[in-house]
Amino acid sequence: MLGGLFILLLIWRKDVNEGYKSPTALRICMTISYIFALFMTGSALQGQLPKLMALFGL
Repeated sequence: MLGGLFILLLIWRKDVNEGYKSPTALRICMTISYIFALFMTGSALQGQLPKLMALFGL
């Protein structure tokens, strides 16, 4: 997930696309995709973390 954040931050930098038209649609789609991935990861962890803790007796 951290790699996705770094790519997202890189794509929003102004100096990366210097001389080219800014990829607005790509930026928006990547941001929405990253937020969705974060939500799905959090949702999966919320369901599995209690089971894992119970398995180890914590």
